[in-house]
Order: sequence, then C-alpha cells, then structure tokens
Amino acid sequence: MHYLLRCPDGWRPDDRAVAATQSRPPDPQEATSPSVPFTLHMQQNRSAFPESGRGMLVALLSLCMAATIIPAVKGYYLVPIAVLLAMAALVLALEYFQRQPVPSETIEIGFEQLRFRDHRGNKIELPSYWTRIEQIRRGPYNLRLILRCRERGLEIGGCLNIEERAEVGQIISTALTQIRGERT
Repeated sequence: MHYLLRCPDGWRPDDRAVAATQSRPPDPQEATSPSVPFTLHMQQNRSAFPESGRGMLVALLSLCMAATIIPAVKGYYLVPIAVLLAMAALVLALEYFQRQPVPSETIEIGFEQLRFRDHRGNKIELPSYWTRIEQIRRGPYNLRLILRCRERGLEIGGCLNIEERAEVGQIISTALTQIRGERT
C-alpha cells in the first residue's frame, strides 16, 4: 500500500493516489520540512496474527499431538517427535514474522534533493533534477522500479505488489516532471 503524505495543492497524479492520501492523515514526523513538496510512503500490506487465531492454532496443535498417540503406542516414536518439531517450527516462524519490522520505504522529492529511506534505516540522497525513474518489465508479473541518476541506480517498491508498483512509478514520474517544471 502507498500513501501520498504531501503533495502540492491541486496536484492529482491519479484518482487512486488521491484516495490513498485521504485514507490516512499525514504524519508530521514523516515529512521532514515544508520545502519538500512530494512525500510518498510505501509499505508492505501485512496483518498481524490475531489472538483468536492463536487459540485455534493451539487447538489444532493439540489435535495433531493427539493423533500421534496411536503410532507412539505401537512403537513409532519418530512420528510424535516429527510432529512436535514441525509444530514448533510453525510457531517460531509465526512469532519471528510478527516481530520483524514491516518493510516500508519513504521517498521525499524536493526541488534540490530526492531523499529515500527504508525501514532498515538506509538513507540515500540524489539530485532531483537529474533523477529519472525506469520501469523494467521482464514479464507479465515482473516489474522493477529503478531511480537512475547518472551512474547510480536505486531499486524501489520492493515492498509493493506489481499493480501498486505501476501506480507508484506513474506518481514518481509525474512528481519528478512537476519538480523539473517548477524549477526552470
């Protein structure tokens, strides 16, 4: 999912981006300064494992362990051990996934600089006038967005699905064109 946190008044890249802007109020901490006219936040669409789901998972795990009693009585001790290890791996994977930060990226396009930062704390600055966006489509389900500035390339939108990448590519392309037009 993506949100336009800031854009100039009257600027409409497309109706879906404007609707995404209105679904979440802008966070003043995410936009660094009023001189940055465009701020786009992209985030992986991910939900947490609900508490009611945890109860169902415990019930399912209990049923699986109960189903291994008969093989264990017959002397097949590896069956309950294998089921126990598989259940432990499932629970650990769910907990690990839930504790990981949600992958996100923020792009601020100003008159002088384009700033990119992600959920890991990486920050990259490029001159906005010389930066362009490339959309590389290698197949019907493979789209890559790359910000190019001279020899440097930065892939963005890794946390989005293919439809959202196409929308974000159009929004960034329009924003960069708008910035170049206002600057000259």
